[in-house]
Amino acid sequence: MGAAVGVLQAAKDARIHALVSLAGMVDTKAFAETEFGDETPDAGCMWEDEGCPLSSKFMHDLCRTIGSVAPMAEAVAAPWLLVHGTADDVVSPKDSERIKAIKGDAATLLPVPEAGHSFDGTAAKADLTQGVVDWLRELASDASV
Repeated sequence: MGAAVGVLQAAKDARIHALVSLAGMVDTKAFAETEFGDETPDAGCMWEDEGCPLSSKFMHDLCRTIGSVAPMAEAVAAPWLLVHGTADDVVSPKDSERIKAIKGDAATLLPVPEAGHSFDGTAAKADLTQGVVDWLRELASDASV
């Protein structure tokens, strides 16, 4: 949810001068229904992990309050880096591709080959880190930022 929260904040906060989204979801409602539709909020758990109880407030926020961050993405004025593992089985890489399509040149898409949702593995973490560092350096060298 971190990337979705970042979009919601960046869309309304001009103090944000750059946004980096890691494996960000777009359609929060579809995600919640797909991942947790068989669970009972306030009784069940996310991904059958007792350490991650599924709250009705969380489901309400995903399904009713947010639904999709796509409309808010249009309002993000800051340069935006979308980092997504090509093997992410939690949030589809198509979500980042959708934001790239909405934002065009105002967003940069960095696919991390064979990385999952958590960017596990030394190579994935190195690709992720180097990609973000390179993008931030490029932004810093741009006098308009």
